[in-house]
Amino acid sequence: MHLVLIRHAQSLNNRLYAQTGGKEGRHPDPPLSDLGFEQARLLGEAANRIPHLGSLTHLYSSLTTRAVQTVAPLATALSLPVQGADTLHEIGGLYLGQLTGPRTATAGQIRQTLQRICPELRWPAHLDGRTAWDGGFEENDEQWYADRARTVLNDLRARHTVTDRVGLITHQNFAQFLLAALLGSPLSRLPAKLVLDNTATCELELGARGTRLLYLNRHDHLPGHLVTN
Repeated sequence: MHLVLIRHAQSLNNRLYAQTGGKEGRHPDPPLSDLGFEQARLLGEAANRIPHLGSLTHLYSSLTTRAVQTVAPLATALSLPVQGADTLHEIGGLYLGQLTGPRTATAGQIRQTLQRICPELRWPAHLDGRTAWDGGFEENDEQWYADRARTVLNDLRARHTVTDRVGLITHQNFAQFLLAALLGSPLSRLPAKLVLDNTATCELELGARGTRLLYLNRHDHLPGHLVTN
């Protein structure tokens, strides 16, 4: 199996952090910025000319608004369904407050709202489609995040064969725990942060002899002035 991690496009929170250097006024489930929508459009457009995107056979997405908005153009371009996953969200889940301080859990969107954004989205079978996703709130605990990453990967290995090319729309910080688990690190996450810019991709080959990292932070679908972190 080839696994392609794709970080979501620029969100309003990403823009806020870039402009102010702080998190005052952050949204618990931010939508994309105007620039983020353009990044997502170009990601989808690239499926027609960049083989590592055009050859994807399966798509999964976090249930955050920004992730679903990111995957929508790609799913349309590839004519693929998108399996929603309530395990791919950013560390900490959805909350008001700060990750390292007092926080209040908040819920995500309902199925109908996310499917209006991305008609190809398939709601997780174990979630009630009549109520909102609970937002995945969790304690700020690196071992918990690492365990969630391992659960995601074990599920993917059970579902897919060696010929599948699987795209995951996920998040910068949770990707660190996914990468540590994929590369067999004994640590919860790698000691150095492996940056994924907005809509950048990272591909790994999962084989019987181990995992190979093929590339990291690839964003050749974007012109330089649209690359953001």
